[in-house]
Amino acid sequence: MFESRPELIQIFGAFDGQELPLLQHSGLLHDHASRVMATVDAVVTQLEDRHTLAVTLRDVGHIHRKYNVPNDLIPTILPHFLVAIKPQIDATWSDEVSESWTALFDILIYYMTEGELTQRAPKNSGHSVCQNADKHEHNGNGSRHKS
Repeated sequence: MFESRPELIQIFGAFDGQELPLLQHSGLLHDHASRVMATVDAVVTQLEDRHTLAVTLRDVGHIHRKYNVPNDLIPTILPHFLVAIKPQIDATWSDEVSESWTALFDILIYYMTEGELTQRAPKNSGHSVCQNADKHEHNGNGSRHKS
């Protein structure tokens, strides 16, 4: 993602000022990727419970808004996710599998964007998958997503 949009490094406070090759081997980048995967896991797990799914993803969207993550960033994750996951399931990869992941991300993008655009911060719903929200930091240039 940072290769195609290097300006996004600035959004992640802990990444700002680091060179891309170092970032690619960073534990911080791995930690954030793990949180993205936890969100994807929650989406898959909660597909049958649309209300809980919406609350979870809106909460994640609110967190991204709090740290001034641009609205257009969330949809950029899909192609990078597909590139990362395809080698893991290459033997069963097909156009249908790709379309299914894309449909899943359409849901994820919809509710996270809805959460980002909402004015009020969420109340503790008990469904948030971003349990490491305290790992974010604020700086003088506005809030930044730490990891």
